[in-house]
Amino acid sequence: MEVIEKIRPYTTSPDFEPELIGKASKAAKGLCQWVRAMEVYDRVAKVVAPKRAALAAAEAEFAEVSELVRQKKESLAEVERKIAALQAQFEETNTRKEELARQVDDRSEPTPQPYP
Repeated sequence: MEVIEKIRPYTTSPDFEPELIGKASKAAKGLCQWVRAMEVYDRVAKVVAPKRAALAAAEAEFAEVSELVRQKKESLAEVERKIAALQAQFEETNTRKEELARQVDDRSEPTPQPYP
């Protein structure tokens, strides 16, 4: 900021201390404190701004990844439902096969012949 560059020589001066200026004027002391606070705010804002941008980018990436994870979980749940249905169908078919095999075995056994 242009203004911050203009006030920097004053804020770095050892005579620009609120306590020293307060001896001359209470109003000037308040103004000195405000100017120093604005200079500090500018320094902090320059440090924080890139961090805020990085945070916003990280949050956006997190949102994308979270959505992808949600979609994958839904896909997994669908696959698990299909596997459960196929397992149930397999067990039902296997039971039916065993039942049919028993029926075939029962028919293939020779019937007892009466003695003549």
